Amino acid sequence: MAAWSCSAPLAIGRGFVEAFNQLFHLRQLIKEHTVLAQQLSVSDDGDVSDISQELKSDVIDLVYRHSGIHLGDLTCQFVQTRLRRRLRAVEISSADDYIAFVDRNADEAQHLVNAFTTNETCFFRTKPLWTFLEETFFPELANRPAARMPSFWSAACSTGEEAYSLSMLSKHVFPVLPGNLRPRILATDISTEVLEKAAEGVYSGRNINRLKAVRPDVLDSCFEARDGAFEVAAEIRKPVQFARHNLMEKAPQQDAHDLVMLRNVLIYFSQDDQMKIVRNIVASMRSGGVLAIGESESLSFFDSGLDYVQPFVYRKP
Repeated sequence: MAAWSCSAPLAIGRGFVEAFNQLFHLRQLIKEHTVLAQQLSVSDDGDVSDISQELKSDVIDLVYRHSGIHLGDLTCQFVQTRLRRRLRAVEISSADDYIAFVDRNADEAQHLVNAFTTNETCFFRTKPLWTFLEETFFPELANRPAARMPSFWSAACSTGEEAYSLSMLSKHVFPVLPGNLRPRILATDISTEVLEKAAEGVYSGRNINRLKAVRPDVLDSCFEARDGAFEVAAEIRKPVQFARHNLMEKAPQQDAHDLVMLRNVLIYFSQDDQMKIVRNIVASMRSGGVLAIGESESLSFFDSGLDYVQPFVYRKP
């Protein structure tokens, strides 16, 4: 596997490189949006009555108030379907009454956020990033004086594939380090539902098929077969800690992380909120730490305080 360069040619300029990278990875973004569009077209029973644009806007604003997430231009059918599920669950018949209920009930606000957030992820997603981590950044961490254990943060971790990928790669790169100096991994998400699935660590179907395609070497060494599915092995699960966190809130740890994975989530926030989130993230990073963002994302529109390394990879001075 060829290593990627850690600096863009100066003659090209950082802005051009990032713009080219965004175009190069546009296909992936279109694919993800296609998946979302397919989700939007499905209702519980195929008979969804229209809701008003005003009510749709009220629900989108409600989700924003409790998460900071901008849902964008969702279809009325999608909003109606998700809203109806929650109305049934709490036995409230009026949308207005439900909105008032959410604003005074933190538990239901969390259920609402769970219902409206989408989670599309996989193991070792975006090969060039994992090549950089495996061949450049992780060996750099492994070769430094062993004064403290490396710390990684998978922010917006969804169902856990990214966090477990970090743990699997750590096992490969850091095998000789004493147990108390091996990387620790914090994995957070705003959705309690996906965190429960992540903590279970059991995967099947498309997730496993993708893993077989990109890293067939880890399936036997890092998973255990179980009832037609695959469970993440105990030694891979051990360094991973799952916790709920809203990216609009202060980072859970300050000056703590060597690596933060903040991938394919900034696009769901306004530009002002993106700046707030990134600055919170930067405050959580150690000097020399790396931030990885999504293929369709860029930090070029404001001064993040980070140095550009390669497409979707930045480093804190």
